[in-house]
Amino acid sequence: MEMLVTLAAASLLLHGYFVWQSAALEDAAVQRTIDGILLVDEAAYAYHAEQGNWPASVAQLVS
Repeated sequence: MEMLVTLAAASLLLHGYFVWQSAALEDAAVQRTIDGILLVDEAAYAYHAEQGNWPASVAQLVS
């Protein structure tokens, strides 16, 4: 009986660890996406600054 309780506790700990790891990996993926969007925005603004035609709106910036 003790062995069964020990196995159940270990299983719960492992499950919690994997759920925590999955959440951490998902957060990292979201952060990489946000960082990528910011880099694209910076590049777009730099391009328009070079051209001397600042966009009046975000829609104009991405067109």
